[in-house]
Formats: sequence, structure tokens, C-alpha cells
Amino acid sequence: MPKQGVEGYQLVLWGAAPGGENVEARYGSSETEAAVFPVPREVRIAPGEMSLFVVELPQAAACEEVVVMDDAGNEDRVPPNTRICQEVG
Repeated sequence: MPKQGVEGYQLVLWGAAPGGENVEARYGSSETEAAVFPVPREVRIAPGEMSLFVVELPQAAACEEVVVMDDAGNEDRVPPNTRICQEVG
């Protein structure tokens, strides 16, 4: 599940992408590609491919749901964050 919150930055989401090399975040009518880092086999705790991702979004994206998807079809929805959204206002 993506997590929010690197204070002082824009909106930062990070997490695991169990099935993909490509991860994107969608919010409103915008899409942003994440930086994706493959996890080497020798350090994985679960079988199968796995990557870690991080994506930085405009703070205004916190005012609506953000959908994070990888190219394997895995999807997580991040609800609006009212605290960050209020800072934008």
C-alpha cells in the first residue's frame, strides 16, 4: 500500500510493486510515472519479481483520490489527505 508523507516535499508516495517494472500514479486527469527500483532476488523475502517505487506529485493531488497502478494490473487507491489538502488551500 502506498504511503504519504515526506514533510516539506510535494506529495510523495512509495511502496512495493510486486508485478511490474512500470508504475504510474493517476489523479484527476493527470498521470505521473514513478521511479521504479527492482529488488534483487537475494534480498527478497517473497518469491517472484518485486520492485520498489517512489513518485512525487503536486500537493494539490492530495485533495483527491490517487490511483497507483503497475504494469501487472496491481492497483491501490490512496484516499484524499485533508491535512495536506488544507495546506494547499
